[in-house]
Amino acid sequence: MTIEQQKKLEVYREEYKRNCTSNVGFGSDRICNFHVYGSDNPDDQNITIVMTTITDISDNYQPFIATLNIMIEADGNAINLADVFPKSQVASYVEQLKIIE
Repeated sequence: MTIEQQKKLEVYREEYKRNCTSNVGFGSDRICNFHVYGSDNPDDQNITIVMTTITDISDNYQPFIATLNIMIEADGNAINLADVFPKSQVASYVEQLKIIE
């Protein structure tokens, strides 16, 4: 993992912590997940974050849950995979990665 990726990863980790601690009253803290994935391919230096958080609550007290799949390139550039690929391709891409943390 590059220095730029580590910096960007920390930004997303802090956002995750902030969302989960401020919104955990809306639902179980088990809903909140943060995982980092990487490829077995040595030419692929990208890492991917899968982050699930409670973002808000509806008028009838149901939590709004968001799952983000963020790919961080070696230079620290972050791409939301949902902006580039359909959900089925995002799921297929993440399934072939190995969990780093």
